[in-house]
Amino acid sequence: MTVVVSHLPQPLRFATEFVSGSDGYLLRSVKTSSDVSSDAKWESSFTYEYQKIQGFELPSVVTVTQEASGETWRYSLNDCKAVAGISINVEAPKR
Repeated sequence: MTVVVSHLPQPLRFATEFVSGSDGYLLRSVKTSSDVSSDAKWESSFTYEYQKIQGFELPSVVTVTQEASGETWRYSLNDCKAVAGISINVEAPKR
């Protein structure tokens, strides 16, 4: 886990956690807090689950938890499609 503190433009502390995926690392979670002095208290957390679509690992579920209220929201990403191999050539006009 990596923890970062930013004081400007407003105090913010966040921590990220990555896990190994089939083609590299995937973001597993992000935790945030406006209390920059303590790693023990987090205000919000975001957790990601992944699905494999056409050779890519894309998020399938994002879970958001508000620690103070205990509320949790789960967002499912459905009907995802991946597009690869698109090439666009831009050239100057011929005179």
